[in-house]
Amino acid sequence: MSTHRKSMPLILALFTLTIAAFCLSIERTSAQAVPGYCAAPYKINWPAANPVWSLCWTPPNSSSGVDGSGLEITHAFYKGRRVIWQANVPVLNVKYDPGGCGGSNLSYRDWQNQLQDFEANNVISPGYAEPTAPPKTVCDHPGSDAGSFSGVAVEKKADKLILTTQMQAGWYRYIMKWTFYLDGTIEPRFGFTAVDYPCTTKFHTHHVYWRFDLDIEGAANDRIDQRAVFFGWLKKPTEFSTGSPLATRWRIMDNSTGRGYAVTRGTNDGPADAWAVANFWGLRYRFSERDDGGATGGPTGDAEHISNYLNGESISGNDVVFWYHARNRHAGGINCDFVGPTLKPIGSW
Repeated sequence: MSTHRKSMPLILALFTLTIAAFCLSIERTSAQAVPGYCAAPYKINWPAANPVWSLCWTPPNSSSGVDGSGLEITHAFYKGRRVIWQANVPVLNVKYDPGGCGGSNLSYRDWQNQLQDFEANNVISPGYAEPTAPPKTVCDHPGSDAGSFSGVAVEKKADKLILTTQMQAGWYRYIMKWTFYLDGTIEPRFGFTAVDYPCTTKFHTHHVYWRFDLDIEGAANDRIDQRAVFFGWLKKPTEFSTGSPLATRWRIMDNSTGRGYAVTRGTNDGPADAWAVANFWGLRYRFSERDDGGATGGPTGDAEHISNYLNGESISGNDVVFWYHARNRHAGGINCDFVGPTLKPIGSW
């Protein structure tokens, strides 16, 4: 279930390149031939008869990061080609309107490593189910918990693969889904709801921050482009962030092959306000920047600290990552809403 460090001592570099070339030739033959990285049930090859996706997943209670990072996807290959090294949600917080919760608390930094029971049948093993009916979370009955399954439910449908989990942080209930399609499309989704509690009726805004480490054709030689209304595609040579409502699409590509993924902002993902800072960060990969360090105290301690990683490094032809922010407003009641981007393959796969 663990992810592998991409950094290594220089003395192993040449040996690693040789092994990597050999593994790459194997990885590209079919999804079934992708190296292990993990074992069942944490490894999924889908569809079973002729896999187009091979991936590993880690449940929230074993996820990485200071506060956990929810349902992690690692080592995801589409048609035998690596797409994801690691994708998760290291940062999750909530900001209350003036008056707060209890009259004083204006913000909270939440955790993503505590499971909450929900409804799922066909439990294969502890923490793993392959439901024959859609699982039911608190989204299906806002305000109250139900069910006895705790873990990750994996629906292996004819046209899509859906992974679902439910987490809790105090009175909040967070639902995390990953959907993978036959055409290579990926839909990460995050749902926000709660159980009955006085604070849930106070006006507040939830913020979720995904971190995507896409290694298209391997870690090196990738780039990030941004498309803004009226300006077309622009190559971003150095690290950047944006909260502009005009910037709604990005693409992460391998410079040599042109293969990559286009990221489109969800219609319900909301604008970035001053507290959220931005909607998108394009960064150079650094092992020390896998989360933002958690809450730091002070008046803005619960806010994101991703922008601290913006230091002008090159992201043209390098190992790159991007962070994606979405928000959801709760104004006087318990409901359930999902947010998230859509990732679609570009180039010849």
